[in-house]
Amino acid sequence: MREHLRDCFTRWGLPKALRVDNGDPWATRSDVPSALALWLVGLEVKLLNRPRQSTDNRIVERDHGVLANWVEPERAGSVAAFQAQLDWTITMQREQYPAVGRQSRLQAYPMLETNPRRYSRETEAQQWQFERVQTFLRQFVWSRRVDKVGRISLFGHAYSVGRAAAGQQVAVVLDSQRHEWLIQSEQGQVLKRYACVEVTPERIAALDLTKRANSVSPQPA
Repeated sequence: MREHLRDCFTRWGLPKALRVDNGDPWATRSDVPSALALWLVGLEVKLLNRPRQSTDNRIVERDHGVLANWVEPERAGSVAAFQAQLDWTITMQREQYPAVGRQSRLQAYPMLETNPRRYSRETEAQQWQFERVQTFLRQFVWSRRVDKVGRISLFGHAYSVGRAAAGQQVAVVLDSQRHEWLIQSEQGQVLKRYACVEVTPERIAALDLTKRANSVSPQPA
């Protein structure tokens, strides 16, 4: 998926936002953002995916139907023939078909060709900023119930709150300046601080944020 996005960004530049759904790989089964989502955030690309709002994607869903009718994949004799028909359809829809008044989409929206937010794989490391990810995560407040052995889980990583807090509801927020998780009581008291070891530039780049579910952070000093 990421390589396909890179191909699109190389051709068209970075969009300001992407309209997506709430399934994999855009979202996770938990309430934390996916690695792919955070990679896009680092490139300053927003994801528009309000939960349980299927009508938000009605234009995209309609476009899928148009492509299916025009491409007619069931009539393609080979993968190559299917790809050729798909390429023709996309070019026709974008550059020739009078979709906006009597203009094609490209004529009506010439900024598609002149997007100033240029992208290349070679400069991605300079364009991508971890500070954007931190700012994005700072707006979240994750609610967790402490389990019977005094732990909670965030990004697939277990953090110890202490057995005395078992059964309590706590909130987790990011201290972006220190890059630490703050585990707070319902009254706002900070119970624990932990280094945010799960969300790092390296793990986002590897699209690997939530695979160490059995690891446990020890009690902080």
